[in-house]
Amino acid sequence: MAERTENIVRRTEFERGGHFAALEEPGLLVKEVRAFFRRPREKG
Repeated sequence: MAERTENIVRRTEFERGGHFAALEEPGLLVKEVRAFFRRPREKG
């Protein structure tokens, strides 16, 4: 439903982590945040 009604820029589903994924798998969160902010910089 969100894809039809909102402007979703990036969505990632992880194989690991649970409800508190940022606490359980902090490395995945850091990698995803870096990738999110890298994209606009590459476009200029």
